[in-house]
Amino acid sequence: AANSGFAFANISVALTWSTNPHTLTPNAPSTVTSNFITAQVSLSFSTNPAGRSYSVNGTTSTTPQTLSFAVGEAITLGATSPQGDASTRFVFQNWTISGVPTSTTLAAPSSATSYVANFQTEHFLTTGVAPAGGGTITPASGFFAAGSAVPVTAVANSGFTFANFSGALTGSKNPQTLTLNAPSTVTANFNSEQVS
Repeated sequence: AANSGFAFANISVALTWSTNPHTLTPNAPSTVTSNFITAQVSLSFSTNPAGRSYSVNGTTSTTPQTLSFAVGEAITLGATSPQGDASTRFVFQNWTISGVPTSTTLAAPSSATSYVANFQTEHFLTTGVAPAGGGTITPASGFFAAGSAVPVTAVANSGFTFANFSGALTGSKNPQTLTLNAPSTVTANFNSEQVS
């Protein structure tokens, strides 16, 4: 029987066979040797969302792949973060097996396993005011998780009144909430108070 991490290969004597067990009827003194090989396992790697960059033992890929490892072999998983551009980026969260977080340094298991590198998608929200000095808008420009509800508030400076939002938000209701499903721009517009 093979020990953990090994698989039966064959038995060698005057003849060689790979069936196990096997019955030998010796007609003369004989030596029997059981040969074993290191057991191999197929492991799958991918990302969520698809197309993100990840590495397995230092080799980078952006596509799903299945690789063969010796059972017990050391594996190091990696992922560059953040990825993307100035509008949408992907921030690494964790590696998981069936949705359960796992370590990035591990020993190859004895059965086929799928590993997923998970990233959070974030979009850039650009906020501004018009005219300059007319007031303030919060939040400041920055990245927010895709699909998140971002409260946007405008506050007029002295001598100005809030008029409306333009861009991804419209209307004079203040504050408003923006559901960020893509890179967006929101401007808070102010009117100068008239002195009579």
